[in-house]
Amino acid sequence: MATYMSREGAKCWWNQDLPKHIAYLYSDYPGDWKEVTYHEILQKKIDRQNSNISMKRLPDLITKPAFIWVFYNDTWIYGGWWIYIKTLKEDYPLNFKDHLGYKQLIERIMNLYPCGILPFDFSTWASQFEKIYHRKRVRKKEALLKCYCQITNNKVINIIPIHG
Repeated sequence: MATYMSREGAKCWWNQDLPKHIAYLYSDYPGDWKEVTYHEILQKKIDRQNSNISMKRLPDLITKPAFIWVFYNDTWIYGGWWIYIKTLKEDYPLNFKDHLGYKQLIERIMNLYPCGILPFDFSTWASQFEKIYHRKRVRKKEALLKCYCQITNNKVINIIPIHG
């Protein structure tokens, strides 16, 4: 427990005027009195302000719980394997929007969950992923896996796996 002594307290108890640059004294009992200067207090305030401002100026980076959803679409127009990131309110199709740079994100997901397949080909990886993490829902071939995703400006930028 720390004990604090103001400038006025030092004058009253010790009959000493502290130098003008010292704001107060503190002591961790038992211990010697340590000085805290006005410059240190101002520097802490400036650091806290800069931290708050930098957090407000960063683009909104949100970490949400999500699912990696891999499924096979057997229709003639959009047939093939698909991968989505599903959050509570949004779905992010990864292999449909390659112009957003989701190819690297798909490769990251395939590296996080290799499923025993080398070299990585999305179709063979997706079929193996579906066999391992299969969930019986609407489609015959689909898989869901829990994860966390980081989203900024309505774009998924990272996948964080849930272990356990």
